[in-house]
Amino acid sequence: MTADFNTVIPKCRRSCPNAGPRMYLSGAPVEKDPSQKHAGMTKNGRHAGMTTHKKLIFALVTMATFFLFGAGLLIHAAERRGDQGFGVMLGRPTAVTAKVWMDNNWTLEGAVGVASSDLDIHADILYHDFSLIRNSSSLSQIFGGMLDHGEVPVYIGAGPKVLFHDDTEIGIRIPLGLSYFPNQSPWEFFMELAPVVRLAPSGGMNADYGIGARYYFEAIRPRETE
Repeated sequence: MTADFNTVIPKCRRSCPNAGPRMYLSGAPVEKDPSQKHAGMTKNGRHAGMTTHKKLIFALVTMATFFLFGAGLLIHAAERRGDQGFGVMLGRPTAVTAKVWMDNNWTLEGAVGVASSDLDIHADILYHDFSLIRNSSSLSQIFGGMLDHGEVPVYIGAGPKVLFHDDTEIGIRIPLGLSYFPNQSPWEFFMELAPVVRLAPSGGMNADYGIGARYYFEAIRPRETE
């Protein structure tokens, strides 16, 4: 007698409630390996390995392009008596940082460090306004003591950021900060807040923040105050 297809399925399910996924062909249950369904797959059905591979390639290409562009600026900066400072920043991320002046207002800044125990790399092009605070009556009163003994520029910029972890994050930093350059000193002290527009693995917003210091070595032409 031929088994009715519509009655075999519910009967098997009632008799084997804990059985794994099955395929029914001509009324006969055929086991299907559950591991084949999700092996190497994400929830949206894409291969996880391929997705991670593409993210890593995109991150490396983005950072390489930015740093190659920066290398060209460094050559130009050296011809313009560019100043180079190196130091540390504490916050998110906690990192070692380097900064090169292309002229009296524009710089290239980069940092390598950790944020939440993950590798964090970013690079920014920054514009410094040395007159904003000095020309503001209210701000000059707040920073009057610092202005008497140095320069206090406000800076803003943008640049790529990569945070390496299970789901590597790629985004654009928009730092807004304040620096202090004491007169007759090779030091720069700074603090900044940097919103991050996250592009991958999903869109959204993050934020970086930190305080730090950089030392401008005399051997590679520290910045001269006018």
